[in-house]
Amino acid sequence: QLPSCVVAAMAVGRFSQERPFKPEDGFCSTCDRWKPVLASHCSVCGQCSLWMDHHCNFAGQCVGFRNLRCFIQMLLYTQLLCFVYVPLLVRRGVQLALSQDAVVSFASAAIARFLAFGLCWILLLRFVRSMTQMVLGKVCAGWPSQVLLQKFKSAFSYAQLLEKEIAKRQVVDHSSPFLLELQRTLKRLRRQSGGIRGIFNPNDLVKSFASLFGAPLSWRWLMPLLPGGSGDPLQPTVVDRDACNAWAALASLLQECHDLRDAEVQAQQRASELWEGHICT
Repeated sequence: QLPSCVVAAMAVGRFSQERPFKPEDGFCSTCDRWKPVLASHCSVCGQCSLWMDHHCNFAGQCVGFRNLRCFIQMLLYTQLLCFVYVPLLVRRGVQLALSQDAVVSFASAAIARFLAFGLCWILLLRFVRSMTQMVLGKVCAGWPSQVLLQKFKSAFSYAQLLEKEIAKRQVVDHSSPFLLELQRTLKRLRRQSGGIRGIFNPNDLVKSFASLFGAPLSWRWLMPLLPGGSGDPLQPTVVDRDACNAWAALASLLQECHDLRDAEVQAQQRASELWEGHICT
């Protein structure tokens, strides 16, 4: 059972336009089995994964609750390996330059290999660094799962479109209390550094990564090939209650707006029926 604040926050999932979700367990028709609330189906693996972040083609599996630690370590150690290659490359270049029996053809081939290696090194380092910044930034924002982030982002984008639509209907210099409340809620959910607030951010980076690495901060975080994730993935202890309350408030506002829209559509239909009946008589 998820914490009550997380359940209330995930109520906004019914307004996610791309991938609607619910705060209850479901059934995966593809896997033909029970699917926990925080699990997502991977079309590549053909199975559901808890706290799924993405499918990693390099690892050949999905990155989620138990192996996000290994993925982060792989990114960090790959960057370290790239920097270790630099002095080795310089050393090899000096050896070739000081070689007395080097011929022109051999020197040209060596230069071509160096250029090819340097290009691959730059591309690899840029890719790994961008991936590292994305993963660490997402975790720091309270989103250990990229899939969950995209679901909430879709609901947030829908709320922004609704805000613009309501603002166009308002009289100049006169905004309704509903619009003002919606704008305040959206502002609460925006992060100062960009993006939206996550529901799993305790405002303490050490606690955030401790829950992912499965152990308190220590030198053991550097040990590879160890599974991460601590506690029950369906009962997370690292929760940002203020962010959850803001998402729950947004869900209530969107539901209220939908109820008003339905009432307006029904009123228009009744008026149309009355008009048609009056014309016929």
